[in-house]
Amino acid sequence: MADFCDFAPSLSIIQITRDMKRELRSHWKRTGLSTRRIVENDPNAPEGLTVAMVNGWIANKIHEARADHWTFTLTKWASFPDGEYHRQRRATRQKGPGRPRRNKGDIWIPLTPEMSAQFISEMARTNADFDGDILRAANVPEGLTLRVLHNWRYRHTKTTRCDHWNFVMDRLRTMPDFKSQFSKR
Repeated sequence: MADFCDFAPSLSIIQITRDMKRELRSHWKRTGLSTRRIVENDPNAPEGLTVAMVNGWIANKIHEARADHWTFTLTKWASFPDGEYHRQRRATRQKGPGRPRRNKGDIWIPLTPEMSAQFISEMARTNADFDGDILRAANVPEGLTLRVLHNWRYRHTKTTRCDHWNFVMDRLRTMPDFKSQFSKR
């Protein structure tokens, strides 16, 4: 009867390093193939290799593997060409020559604390409603949204578009002071 020690050399266990996992994940993403496609129905697959093992390596849940399992999986995945999704994604990420950059001086201006305070005081003076008094007005610049106005109010942005700022502040300056029934006359 064979002793367990006789099989030990063929069952060498390796620790999977970060770089090894990174390489495996890159092949997984690059090809777009599922682990099932790589492992199942291959007569050359080593005994005991399962889809769950490979998924565990990718998900960083299993940190060791049999050397023959790891080598088979990595070489098989590396042999496949790039998937269509990967090619399209890589093409869309490429920046073309002369891609225009946003210059702050062109249409963008810095939103200073003083500007934010001025906006808040004008909103309080007029008791203006973001939606009804500003965003539904005639000739609202494209891109001016409720989110932009909230960002001004709570200083969640460092820059803003010049045409947005000028439109809103001109609109608020032309609105009358708010008079409530409790105001002193």
